Amino acid sequence: MGHRLMAGLLFIWVIGLLLHLYRNYKEKVFIKNGWFIASILITLQVILGALVIFTLKNTTIALMHALFISLFFALLSYFILLLIEVLKKKIKGFKQPLIFFFYSTSINKSPLSIASPSLTCTFLTIPSNGA
Repeated sequence: MGHRLMAGLLFIWVIGLLLHLYRNYKEKVFIKNGWFIASILITLQVILGALVIFTLKNTTIALMHALFISLFFALLSYFILLLIEVLKKKIKGFKQPLIFFFYSTSINKSPLSIASPSLTCTFLTIPSNGA
């Protein structure tokens, strides 16, 4: 159930962001078109997620469901890389932080960890400028 809730929140966030971009950033065609593609991908993701349930987990539809979410996160990662480049140009001395992932089989009680019974993923961000 949490998976569907997060998918619904992601869908609402993308559509809301798309509407905001179309209202306020009419001159930024590249960004508007990219988020339009993202909204198409997330809409197809939602539709295929429903079809997976209705077709009793058809393998083809389930693979398409996985493909569209992978493409969506690839596009989202590309936008994050563009944002980092813009920040490097605008903010003097901005350096990209290093992010390390630690995996273990025990449950970690750290506030920066995502715990599950089988895997713990802890995120540790170390600024590269020494701060």
